[in-house]
Amino acid sequence: MKAANGPRLTRETYVKLGIVLGVSLVVLVNAWSCLSFAPVLHRIGDAAELAEPPAAPEAPEAPELDAASEATASDADAASKADKAAEAKSARSGADAGSDVSTLAAAYPMKANGDGALSHVAMDPSEVTSMEIDWPAGRLDIHAVPDDDCDGKIQVIETTDRRGAEPLNVELVGGTLRVSANPVFGLIGCSTWANMTKRTLEIGVPESVAADMRNLSLESASGEVTVSGLGFRSIETDVASGRCTLDGVDAQDLTISLASGATSMDGRVDRQLRVDIASGNVDVSSRTTPSSTELSLASGTVELGLPSDVGFTMETDKVSGTFTCDFPATGSVVGDGKARLYTEMASGNVTIRPIG
Repeated sequence: MKAANGPRLTRETYVKLGIVLGVSLVVLVNAWSCLSFAPVLHRIGDAAELAEPPAAPEAPEAPELDAASEATASDADAASKADKAAEAKSARSGADAGSDVSTLAAAYPMKANGDGALSHVAMDPSEVTSMEIDWPAGRLDIHAVPDDDCDGKIQVIETTDRRGAEPLNVELVGGTLRVSANPVFGLIGCSTWANMTKRTLEIGVPESVAADMRNLSLESASGEVTVSGLGFRSIETDVASGRCTLDGVDAQDLTISLASGATSMDGRVDRQLRVDIASGNVDVSSRTTPSSTELSLASGTVELGLPSDVGFTMETDKVSGTFTCDFPATGSVVGDGKARLYTEMASGNVTIRPIG
């Protein structure tokens, strides 16, 4: 009897499915390691707080001094005390200045979920053209803010309710605002995840410059990420898990990479749209039609909403899954057929739907 022919999985399909399994394994190992070591770390911290400091060694007896030496020593001691008092006053002044951080965080109209600001940075918007965010976990919110509410500055405010948390690394390099986490120790990322899950980072961009940013590169391992009311020439999102939402965001080029979780975009993509998904869900609604769209799926779901008067030509390379186009088409051509829409899928579901 002759065997029935069926769809053959390509090498790329196996690679993408391997990525899904690898990411799932890493997430499970991280969760196990964090749950296993968190009680130990808390016990260590509690023991350190309860432990009494060792007794200071007895100081050797000072040699006898004559009257002149005693006077000189007394003067030196007085000078030392005066210097220490000045240093303490300076430190108090710095602490008072630093206390403005919590005041700014309270006055600034953001939705922080922590008990107070862990760090605060204000930047001249003329010095920032792009952003690179490496976000392990927690909540990240990048949004436009009225100029009067942020003093015309790009405000970066980090909050947490986790005791002893380390601030994120925030730096400005060649016009690019870079934000990343610095793990305390390298136990399969456990320290980073444990410290980040209760952390919030909010970046407020003045509305006067919010639509004129250059590039946004965003990598997220987990958590909830929201970008709203901004415009970029190029946006790249790389999400391993969790949720990423682009709301009211405009871009010439948009690249979405997703291993798991969900990514959604509501705005406009003018030139090029690329979606590469191993699993999870991607939903893009664009008020304009990208000149070129490329969709690549190992599994999962992609929904693409385009203007009802759009024109594009479809090309589909499908092993399995479902491809649905809700536009009236003549063969593979919709409207004038000017734009290009290419889909490569091993499995999953793709839906192209009209909006507006």
